[in-house]
Amino acid sequence: MLSKWTIYQSGLLLCLGLIFYLSELFSMNLAAGPENSPMLASIVTSIFLISIVAILYLFSYFQWKKKPGFLQHPIWRKLPIPLLILALLSVIAFLTLGVFGPLAEWTMQYRTLLYILIVYFISLLFFFVLSVVYKKIDAEKSLLNQTFMWTSLILIVGIFMV
Repeated sequence: MLSKWTIYQSGLLLCLGLIFYLSELFSMNLAAGPENSPMLASIVTSIFLISIVAILYLFSYFQWKKKPGFLQHPIWRKLPIPLLILALLSVIAFLTLGVFGPLAEWTMQYRTLLYILIVYFISLLFFFVLSVVYKKIDAEKSLLNQTFMWTSLILIVGIFMV
């Protein structure tokens, strides 16, 4: 029998798919509008990315409710460096495949791949921030809240700075 937290996590995966579907559905309308401005595009992008971070937060929260020792494992103290190395290697592979390889063509043909890559990089950022915040905060509930806040802030600042 599945626990209610597992069912909630499954619902979150469906919500993620719905967000991707709606994003794909409305992306053409947003790009074609005459009143489009860079600020509007930044706000829509921010909402899209923060909704993904919120789903990651809720997924982690439900996992914590399912297994309370999830955030007490000592590996969280050691993860910042391996996650940073993995992120750097992923960015190098992404840029290499995008510039010299077929990644640009693949993402045009298979838009799902683009969304998978977005979730992958945001997950890396989320868990990197979680592992860094883990060293500073003792309370587990506060740990997830701080991780959500800092990850969202990093993404928003990154979007509006570009």
